[in-house]
Amino acid sequence: MVLGISNDQASHKKCVATFIKRLDLSFPVLLDSDGKVSEYFSVSGIPVSFLIGRDGAVLAHVVGEREWGSEASFELIDYLLK
Repeated sequence: MVLGISNDQASHKKCVATFIKRLDLSFPVLLDSDGKVSEYFSVSGIPVSFLIGRDGAVLAHVVGEREWGSEASFELIDYLLK
């Protein structure tokens, strides 16, 4: 499952919705305007990606942009989820 999380303020909800539509995102995007999710995962930079296992444990995280549609990324995800 892919889940996006925006750290924008609740007052920017319309801008977030426009961004989602413009990129034609097919996954849910949650609004973390109070920063609780960022705090829980100790987010140190944006963008950040977390790979979370079936048991809820964080398997890996990447700070910065990454091409998640690449063959290398799919191989990494397959490896980490086994």
